Amino acid sequence: VDTSENSLILILSLFTMKGFFGIILSIIFVRAVSCTEDEKRDSVVEGATSVEASLKEQIDWLAERYSADLTNKDTSKWNTDEKVKELLNEKAVGIESRLLAIAKEYHKLKSVLCTGVNETPAHVANRVSPGDAISMLYVLSITHRELSSLKNKIDEWKKVKASDNGTNVIQNIKDDRTNTWFVAHGFKVAELNDVTLEKLATVVKKLVSHKDMKYINKIMKKYFDRQKKEAERLTKNAEKGMSGGKYKMESDAIFNGWML
Repeated sequence: VDTSENSLILILSLFTMKGFFGIILSIIFVRAVSCTEDEKRDSVVEGATSVEASLKEQIDWLAERYSADLTNKDTSKWNTDEKVKELLNEKAVGIESRLLAIAKEYHKLKSVLCTGVNETPAHVANRVSPGDAISMLYVLSITHRELSSLKNKIDEWKKVKASDNGTNVIQNIKDDRTNTWFVAHGFKVAELNDVTLEKLATVVKKLVSHKDMKYINKIMKKYFDRQKKEAERLTKNAEKGMSGGKYKMESDAIFNGWML
């Protein structure tokens, strides 16, 4: 059963408990579920233990999905994931090839940003799994937002001109005025390639405007908005439940119907 379905079942079962204690438990649990759904997007990146997963960690993880596919072809099951089919509908067909195409672009982005990208760690070969598809959807929705922010920063950096001749002052991402941004997003200055803003902008813009990336970002935003609204609705209903009576009967009916 889906995590959100488990949550709803437990919430409704708490509603059926008698008295003030059951109602308070319901309110607490609904708020906990809301926080969990908000954090899920950022915690699925392997190696990240909190919402503080950096842009570098996200790029590394996505790039490794492409590297892993070079040695492990077990991606045919990606489009059978029930949550993937629910989110993408007919677009779930062939999702493995489209996701790997996006992962390839992230591999290119990593090669532009960092040194040593051509070295594929031995453990990567066994890291492709059926669950990677839904994980990628979550991660891509966050990374798209981060890259959009980077695109805007690049545009700002390119506008910095010398006062005497009007030429661009900032030429590459190792410039002291740009590397602080990358350090704040998980990179180390020593890891950054000596690459021009123009070259980086080309790769970043391609990902930000990528048709599948934009679609994934759109459907995931709708999904998270629905999750948030449902959590808010259940919280309000739980608070109204203190009046008992009519709502108690309605929640019992919903719960019994759900369990059937």
